[in-house]
Amino acid sequence: MSRVTNVILTFSLDEEEAIRELSTALTAFTWYGGRPLTDAAEVDGLVAGSKAMECGICLGAFNYFDLSEFLTAIRNTSWKYPCELQLFIKEQEDDWFRQVHDFEGAVKRRSA
Repeated sequence: MSRVTNVILTFSLDEEEAIRELSTALTAFTWYGGRPLTDAAEVDGLVAGSKAMECGICLGAFNYFDLSEFLTAIRNTSWKYPCELQLFIKEQEDDWFRQVHDFEGAVKRRSA
């Protein structure tokens, strides 16, 4: 039996360090498993249009996902541009994604 949650996290293109930090933090959770966020496939060649994506995107499908743990990891990550973070969640029984705002104003900002 499984309970799959689909996750979309978008962020500034200038967040490579933060994504490495977040990916490392997520490995502590039993639901995470699999590849690190830094191994996410480049999406530019997979999207429609004639331009490159102008934001970073991490996609995931997690079994027995714990949103609280994920939000804690996001909050504890040092972001250059936290105002550009967007998180969308679609749980197994949901018909559509919902945007999660629980981390706004609570994330750490890395000094430039």
